[in-house]
Amino acid sequence: MRNAVVRLLAHSVPVANIDDGTLGIMGASLLAGISIARYESRLGKRLGSDLILADAAHTRSDVLTTLAVLVGLVAIRAGHPLADPVATLIVAVLIARTGWEIVRGAVPVLVDERTVEPQRIQHLAMAVEGVRSAYGIRSRGRPGAVFAEETERRVTDALGANEVVVHVEPFE
Repeated sequence: MRNAVVRLLAHSVPVANIDDGTLGIMGASLLAGISIARYESRLGKRLGSDLILADAAHTRSDVLTTLAVLVGLVAIRAGHPLADPVATLIVAVLIARTGWEIVRGAVPVLVDERTVEPQRIQHLAMAVEGVRSAYGIRSRGRPGAVFAEETERRVTDALGANEVVVHVEPFE
């Protein structure tokens, strides 16, 4: 990024031999990246996988990077040398934004952010006959994984167990 700023301020002209084959390969790479990012996004949403969604975001940043490089190469070839450092700065901003989105989406999962508001759980618990108090309420995991709690409850009730832990696996 620093080099891009220096080149932009110095009006430095990059030396590049940009032939049609190079542009064709970049274009094919761009189309492949778009296809992969779309596939990963759909798959990640369908499976509820934060990991696949994060990879889709990373692939989208690669697509944007490829697009910016391609635009920069075409602009240089067309006689606009300052497009290269401008494209580099745009890529840097896009990558930083994508990184922020990935971190923002992953941190709540990594730190076991609550799944259900404690007040809602307290209200439900207090509605059960015989419950006099409900406090220190915590829930964790991903929204949508709450159904595991019902599975645990049913198995615990049926077996008279003290504790049952359900591990949820994604299923297509």
